[in-house]
Amino acid sequence: MAQGENENIIPIYIEDEMRVAYIDYSMSVIVSRALPDVRDGLKPVHRRILYGMQDLGLSYNRPYKKSARIVGEVLGKYHPHGDSAVYDTMVRMAQPWSLRYQMVDGQG
Repeated sequence: MAQGENENIIPIYIEDEMRVAYIDYSMSVIVSRALPDVRDGLKPVHRRILYGMQDLGLSYNRPYKKSARIVGEVLGKYHPHGDSAVYDTMVRMAQPWSLRYQMVDGQG
């Protein structure tokens, strides 16, 4: 290293940095993903499922599609996480006792 390259490096304790970074990240997750949005009461995964179903042309007057088709659509385009999170959320959206309003009409 050349002389003077270390002038902008600030030594810090790893414990302090991890504490601050973890708190910042956890607050970000709570605010952006874990709490429903105040505008419509939906979490991002709910919104992605409904948008994916709209893209597939699913509506009340159309035939049912398999869950795997909807989960694949959402995973492929909007939700880069595991399929179980999308499937479990879609199942909850179809249960009349899980949410205030049933958002998905499940079959079977």
